[in-house]
Amino acid sequence: MALLTRSALAALLVAALGCDIIPPPTEPEQTGWQLQVHAVLLAGADSATVLLTRVRGSGDGSGIRREAVAGASVRLSGGGVVAELTAGAAGAACGGGFPGSPPDSSLSAGCYAARIAGGVRAGEPYELRIDLPDGESVLGRTVVPPVPPLLSPGPGVTIRVPRYGSSSPEDPVALDWLAAPGSRVEAAVNPAPGCEAWISAEGSSYGTYSVVLTAAPPADLRVNGLFCRGPVPPGEYPAELVLTVFDSTYTRYARETLGVDQLPAERAAAGITGAVGVFASAAQARIPVSLAVK
Repeated sequence: MALLTRSALAALLVAALGCDIIPPPTEPEQTGWQLQVHAVLLAGADSATVLLTRVRGSGDGSGIRREAVAGASVRLSGGGVVAELTAGAAGAACGGGFPGSPPDSSLSAGCYAARIAGGVRAGEPYELRIDLPDGESVLGRTVVPPVPPLLSPGPGVTIRVPRYGSSSPEDPVALDWLAAPGSRVEAAVNPAPGCEAWISAEGSSYGTYSVVLTAAPPADLRVNGLFCRGPVPPGEYPAELVLTVFDSTYTRYARETLGVDQLPAERAAAGITGAVGVFASAAQARIPVSLAVK
């Protein structure tokens, strides 16, 4: 079989995501408290979470007020499975309601979760329906993207890391991948629990957990430091390189809420009708790597 070129593979990815081109969601009225949904499905994951809150601007420029919404009926269907999500599930953790936000325990009453039999399936459409006791309803749809081909580096590659306090950057690792044009792509290097890797890439700033890859592949990726609870003596440390590709819905939502215009989170909506927020999906490529601290 002839080898496919990069452009041909990219075209196949676009075709696979063709159903993900969804009409823009209906804008809810932007007055008072707004119902907000935040849910991003991950291909291959054995569970799904949905954060349901009420949000409104503080009015004094100090930020967004957010309250958990309990008592809702939350249903996810797709991949031949229908799951009823419940709030307060053991071990469930929902982000704080905007891209990249960590879990917020104060919103646990609005964190709905369920196990997904067989896992979330790449390439499949999923639909979300939320019904509230007061009669409000929210509908959402996403098509889960395929796992992105990670062309380089290969599994087990050694990434050199400078010692703390060193001003000499190490040689970068060439990161190459395939994704539909325009997709939001993030990279992260996850060491063992208790440690964090500071990384950077072409066209991005330093990041503790991940960086957004804004340059076309391939991109140079550097690990600028390894920080643990205790001293980090010279040696090799196991880690995982994770490349995440988001669907067009989340890409648009992140651009609107984190981009130059920075539309307030209480006004942005993507992939859903009847609320603000986002219902979207992503897929990840993961490989083991070794961090060599000199």
